Amino acid sequence: MDELLQLIEEERHKMHELAERYGLASPVVVEQSQRLDALLNAYSIK
Repeated sequence: MDELLQLIEEERHKMHELAERYGLASPVVVEQSQRLDALLNAYSIK
Protein backbone atom coordinates (compact mmCIF):
# COMPACT_ATOMS: atom_id res chain seq x y z
CA MET A 1 0.00 0.00 0.00
CA ASP A 2 1.18 3.47 -0.82
CA GLU A 3 2.80 5.19 2.19
CA LEU A 4 0.55 8.24 1.86
CA LEU A 5 -2.58 6.08 1.82
CA GLN A 6 -1.36 4.25 4.92
CA LEU A 7 -0.76 7.56 6.68
CA ILE A 8 -4.22 8.78 5.66
CA GLU A 9 -5.81 5.68 7.17
CA GLU A 10 -3.84 6.09 10.40
CA GLU A 11 -4.80 9.75 10.73
CA ARG A 12 -8.46 8.95 9.95
CA HIS A 13 -8.45 6.32 12.68
CA LYS A 14 -6.96 8.81 15.15
CA MET A 15 -9.64 11.34 14.24
CA HIS A 16 -12.44 8.84 14.86
CA GLU A 17 -10.97 7.89 18.24
CA LEU A 18 -10.63 11.53 19.26
CA ALA A 19 -14.18 12.30 18.11
CA GLU A 20 -15.57 9.44 20.19
CA ARG A 21 -13.64 10.63 23.22
CA TYR A 22 -14.04 14.42 22.98
CA GLY A 23 -16.92 15.08 20.58
CA LEU A 24 -16.85 16.42 17.05
CA ALA A 25 -16.55 20.09 18.01
CA SER A 26 -13.50 19.61 20.21
CA PRO A 27 -10.43 21.62 19.14
CA VAL A 28 -8.27 18.48 19.11
CA VAL A 29 -10.70 16.80 16.71
CA VAL A 30 -10.81 19.87 14.47
CA GLU A 31 -7.00 19.98 14.37
CA GLN A 32 -6.84 16.28 13.53
CA SER A 33 -9.42 16.79 10.81
CA GLN A 34 -7.30 19.57 9.32
CA ARG A 35 -4.24 17.29 9.31
CA LEU A 36 -6.29 14.63 7.55
CA ASP A 37 -7.60 17.17 5.03
CA ALA A 38 -4.06 18.23 4.19
CA LEU A 39 -3.06 14.62 3.57
CA LEU A 40 -6.14 14.01 1.42
CA ASN A 41 -5.36 17.13 -0.60
CA ALA A 42 -1.79 15.96 -1.09
CA TYR A 43 -3.07 12.60 -2.27
CA SER A 44 -5.54 14.14 -4.74
CA ILE A 45 -2.75 16.24 -6.29
CA LYS A 46 -0.44 13.24 -6.56
